[in-house]
Amino acid sequence: MNVPVNVILDTDIDTDCDDAGTLALLHTLCGTEEAKLLAVVCDAPTRWGAPCIDAINHYYGRGDIPVGALSCDEDDSRNGEASRLGPYRELAGQITPARRYNKRIAESYPNRFGRSGEAVPEAVALYRQLLAEHSEVVICAVGLLTVLSALMKSGPDAISGMSGMELIRRSVKRLVVMGGSTFPEGEDAFNWKMDPEAAENVLNRWPGPLSVSSAGETILTGARLMEQMPPDHPIKFAYEVYLEPPARNRSSWDQVTALYAVRGRAKLFEVTEGYSIHYDAATNRYTWSVNASAPEREWIWPALPDEEIGGLIEELMMGSRLT
Repeated sequence: MNVPVNVILDTDIDTDCDDAGTLALLHTLCGTEEAKLLAVVCDAPTRWGAPCIDAINHYYGRGDIPVGALSCDEDDSRNGEASRLGPYRELAGQITPARRYNKRIAESYPNRFGRSGEAVPEAVALYRQLLAEHSEVVICAVGLLTVLSALMKSGPDAISGMSGMELIRRSVKRLVVMGGSTFPEGEDAFNWKMDPEAAENVLNRWPGPLSVSSAGETILTGARLMEQMPPDHPIKFAYEVYLEPPARNRSSWDQVTALYAVRGRAKLFEVTEGYSIHYDAATNRYTWSVNASAPEREWIWPALPDEEIGGLIEELMMGSRLT
């Protein structure tokens, strides 16, 4: 019997509905005992991310899953960490209130943070606690790399006498990141450029195996979920709120990343190995270079046609127990 993959999902769950779809997919993989969701971290400066995550976890009967959030106050422009995230706030501000599914889920579904007022654990402290307690952890990062960069910079504390880098080396099996655009070079389309300094630190200096996926734009999911899921289903609600008619599908960048994080290649993915990646914060450009002696780095992409892997992802979002 396979041992479930210990997964931490690191998500912005704010500016697109594929983050919600990814959380649904991971809950299905927990149900098939392929994954164990150790925690979910909101890496974006929004007060609605953590309560939205917790509400979805409660819906799936896993309300005890720890949830963490970025420490900076989203309204405190005097905070250096917060002001660096100005590009993210500017983009998020372009989304109309009617499409902010995270806020609407937080206000409409039971959760620990939006209704009871329970404080949300700080994300780096939560990471440190989990990495001190667990091993063979796969981190699936489908948003900003802000929290992971802060984790790398963290020093010994009351949680652990090890630094963040030491905890990562000891406890993280692999980091799987959604970002970039083309191989072997290009400009990042969204996630990395929202906090380029953090992305530069993580992509260039992560002390363990790292996989990068940018696939998903042409892998469309959501229509069948919206048609077939019950009216109270929070993922159905997220897609209906976020998508504006006549759109019935959305790209599946984050779900592709999470699928690889749990199942690996499994005849689903092709992998380019023997390279290193360098990202430049000043230009938002990255380059993959042949480097067999570098720490393990992978560029991954689906081995199946878009329609086939999209069908698999949508089944997993809907809760089908596929193997």
